[in-house]
Amino acid sequence: MKKYLILALAIILAVCALTACRPRLRLTDDDGNTIEYSMQGDTVTVSGENGDVTIATGGSATWPTGKVGDLPEFQGNVESLWESDDSIMITMENVKLSDTEGYIKLLESKGWVKTSEFIMDEEDFVGMWSFRKGDKSVDLMYTSANGFFLITYGDYKDPEAWREDQDWDDDYGEEN
Repeated sequence: MKKYLILALAIILAVCALTACRPRLRLTDDDGNTIEYSMQGDTVTVSGENGDVTIATGGSATWPTGKVGDLPEFQGNVESLWESDDSIMITMENVKLSDTEGYIKLLESKGWVKTSEFIMDEEDFVGMWSFRKGDKSVDLMYTSANGFFLITYGDYKDPEAWREDQDWDDDYGEEN
């Protein structure tokens, strides 16, 4: 019986590989909200009522040329790329602090205005910076522990307007 099961699984995998089938999964919660997951190679797409998010890793993760306006390309290996309807998140590893500092200077030279900065320099350096240019924003995060670098690009959201737009109910359904 085991031989037949293994043979059947091998045939299914071979057919999927030959036909380039894309595994899909559809989940519905108790409220009737449906979320669909699909995968093709190194890319996963999650779709729901709030839009789509595409996550690319490996060879599928590259700098999103043409999707980030005049944001200069960071010279490094893109580890993952997250794209939604209104924002893009790029992650990189093995980045040096000097490269991060150089990128900040490049942003400023291209007209991006630094709106906030947070630096923690104890055992490991951690830095977070926010920039704005017109109706776009860029947030950066760097940690020296593993050279992790994160770039988030999207539409500028006024912090006060964002706070007013959120549902601040606590776990008990009461407003704070």
